[in-house]
Amino acid sequence: MSTQLKWRSERPKETTKYGIPKDRTYINDNAMAFINFLVNKGIPLEAAFGVAGNIMNESGFNPYNKTDDDYNTGLPSGGLAMWHANRFTKLKKFAKDKGKNWEDIETQMEFLWSELNGNYKNVLAKLKKTTDMNKASYIWGNEYEKFVGYDKWNSEGHKARRQNAAAFKKEYNKRGYNFS
Repeated sequence: MSTQLKWRSERPKETTKYGIPKDRTYINDNAMAFINFLVNKGIPLEAAFGVAGNIMNESGFNPYNKTDDDYNTGLPSGGLAMWHANRFTKLKKFAKDKGKNWEDIETQMEFLWSELNGNYKNVLAKLKKTTDMNKASYIWGNEYEKFVGYDKWNSEGHKARRQNAAAFKKEYNKRGYNFS
């Protein structure tokens, strides 16, 4: 039987100027629920840590995170994956069609999963085949997020994401979870 963890769906009390929650427990709770979600969908645990490391860099697991001018493009980004421009518009439409607000964390997870089974099914296939946390982090950053510097393994962006993945693995072990 799969484990089900509860999302922290409330708006974080304090955030950095980038929308990252200052409360590490808030971040860790949502990261563990996110990892659990992916594992329950068939993604190996190590790969889920790698993906979580990316989400930490994008939004700090704050589903309310939003910017109106991402990287001075004049285009908005928002949500857990900081979906940009037309992908953010698609998230909002997806939520509206379900009678939900785009800020709803479960709706965002459904949207993420629909992308992985649609335009990003190649990413899903690669993630399901890897048990290397760092490789999964690179796959996600390079093929799903496409953040600034995504195409360079040793970029600061990838290094930070790998460090985040390792921190979530440590937290997972500290909490004594067993999602597999």
